[in-house]
Amino acid sequence: MAYPNQLALPSPAPDRPAWQGGPKVAALREAAGRLRPPHRTDLAMAAAASAASLTPSLVPKTVLVQGLVTGFAAVAGYVAGVLLRWLAAPVRRRAPAKPRERAAWLLLATALLTLLPASWQSHGWQQELAAYVGEADPPPTDPLAVLLLAALVLVATVLVARTLRLVTRWTAHRLSSLLPMWLALAVAVTTVAGGTTAFADHLLRGRMLTQADQSFQLLDRQVSADLPPPADPQRSGGPGSVVAWSTLGREGRAFVSLPDPPGTNRTATGPPRAGAAAADPTRRPIRVYAGIDSAQDVSARARLVVAELERTGALRRGVVCVVVPTGTGWVHPVAVSTLEAQWKGDTAVASMQYSYLPSVLSQVVDYSRVEIAAEALIGAVVRRWRTLPVASRPRLVLYGESLGSRGVERAMRSVPGAEQVVDGVLLVGPPNSNPTWSKLVSQRAEDSPLLAPVIDEGRAVRFWPGPELPEYDRTDDSWPEPGYGPRTLYLQHPSDPIVWWSPSLLWSEPAWVSERTEVSAVPPLRWRPVVTFWQVSGDLLFSNEVASGHGHRYGRELADAWAAVAPLAES
Repeated sequence: MAYPNQLALPSPAPDRPAWQGGPKVAALREAAGRLRPPHRTDLAMAAAASAASLTPSLVPKTVLVQGLVTGFAAVAGYVAGVLLRWLAAPVRRRAPAKPRERAAWLLLATALLTLLPASWQSHGWQQELAAYVGEADPPPTDPLAVLLLAALVLVATVLVARTLRLVTRWTAHRLSSLLPMWLALAVAVTTVAGGTTAFADHLLRGRMLTQADQSFQLLDRQVSADLPPPADPQRSGGPGSVVAWSTLGREGRAFVSLPDPPGTNRTATGPPRAGAAAADPTRRPIRVYAGIDSAQDVSARARLVVAELERTGALRRGVVCVVVPTGTGWVHPVAVSTLEAQWKGDTAVASMQYSYLPSVLSQVVDYSRVEIAAEALIGAVVRRWRTLPVASRPRLVLYGESLGSRGVERAMRSVPGAEQVVDGVLLVGPPNSNPTWSKLVSQRAEDSPLLAPVIDEGRAVRFWPGPELPEYDRTDDSWPEPGYGPRTLYLQHPSDPIVWWSPSLLWSEPAWVSERTEVSAVPPLRWRPVVTFWQVSGDLLFSNEVASGHGHRYGRELADAWAAVAPLAES
């Protein structure tokens, strides 16, 4: 049954000569002819958004990253232009044609004239940011390359969008002989949108992430020929270890093979602990680790770590640190060496792998992995700790960096008894999505900035922005007497996009945007809807390619952080 006013593609003229390709080819040609060049208003909005994306953000970007950021911003501006024209269609139809055309040309010319100087000025801002984070100046040809790459991104996106629109119209045309026009169009839009989403999900999650997981798994299992198993029985994978060297994974083998910091082959200074074993002047730092291949599940791996702590005599050391690593199982070598150096080797550091993927991909695939692993590892250690006599317990501290900080937060909330036996917690570069971090900063004192919040006068939890804001250093202040729970220190750089990235950047300006410009000697950062989201998203890709003390590179400040969280034993 046919319905009036059916949606149809343009039909070819019945008398079209055969040499022109026939009616089917002609119909396709006429449909393609409807793909007109982009409207000047859309291009003007794209150019304006591109100019806004060239303003400074948190860290300097490479040409590739900045080009992608500017390209995605241009796409957002283009979409805004399309919506603006659609909303203003009733008014535009009443306006005279020539003035309307002139206004559109004037708008496009103004946007382009704004884009060119903005591109050159952005080069100066990139130089300032590079100097701020200790990087080399970008080449002078970068602005041109950025604009070219952004244009390619915009063109490719528009072509894909128009192809999908053409497919939607074709589908609606085929369905219009069976359904009313509005229903045929709704079914076509739903079908094409659903199919595109399913394809993208299958491609990204089902194929690309699976391939990445398999690739990182193979890389993790590769054993470097110049990295032999440790000869020290106090290292996992060494003589007498219950964990085989081949199962530690790439990052685990690197962790236990780290060179000893200078001066760590003797015991720490300070009074002896009651019930502790006699000091051994030749002891070396203990390091234990369990890889994914070391046991079948996280609980079994956690038990292996505790068994290694028992075997190596870690429970007789001055301090034991449990590290929840990043996604690949990486343990920050500076975090380990600074703690060992501070305690003169009277230490034991334990960790456990839970994924092959980097933190960003691991969080996309399943962020619950880190939470489950942290609960299992810290829970197993805490249960063993509670069986020790209180007078002879070593210091117990926890360390989590990036995604690992989320695992530590979860374990401190869910492991029974953790608050009673853990002495200190150091969390470095926490992602903005961490539940505990988000709750704490929302409860900060009104006169404290988001970059360095103050919670309950710093009795148990403190935030340190690091060397970028030395005036907010709270690591050397005396902490209150015990009774407020473990000392917890968050280390978060003002230029770390891992800490400040959030989907809410799309529509809402966070407090840290204005704070960073007010307290830091950096180019001004201005929030703009959608654009700032893409800017900080681009910063994520470059957050580790800066000097230590900036971005997501933590290192030189870790010694001060450990001195605050795990000071030498007091008399």
